Amino acid sequence: MAKVSTESQLSAENQSALHLFRVLFKASRVLEQHSLRSTEKLSICPSDFYILEAILHKGPMPISVIAGKVLLTLGSLSVAIDRLEEKALVVRQADPHDKRTKLIQLTKTGEKLVAAHFKSHADALTEAMSGLSAQEQSNAAKLIKKLGLAAAMKLQT
Repeated sequence: MAKVSTESQLSAENQSALHLFRVLFKASRVLEQHSLRSTEKLSICPSDFYILEAILHKGPMPISVIAGKVLLTLGSLSVAIDRLEEKALVVRQADPHDKRTKLIQLTKTGEKLVAAHFKSHADALTEAMSGLSAQEQSNAAKLIKKLGLAAAMKLQT
């Protein structure tokens, strides 16, 4: 079958957007592999580590807030919280300001696990990002955040 080139029929703006998407997608996949490799020696899956990490840095939160930080659906997150609770890494506690809401909080064991591994995880990601200087990383983060927020707004219209 002959190769069909449809990209040449696209505007420069379309071609630029497609190229950026592919570059971001490929970079994201490779960086995700670095992150997975860094968490594979733990007795928990990567998404569980990200949940624990979010709670470590932001403090106790309702499941709905955690979901937005770790990009999991409420259903998936609820199952993950059950799993972490069974391992005595988190507990659900009543929110003192809203008794209808449960806050997810690290146990001492959970805090110890994520705190002990966080530095090596950060080191692995720092090494993965070392192709860019600190200034380039800062600039890239600002641009990618701007792109993500603008794209998210377009989903709401």
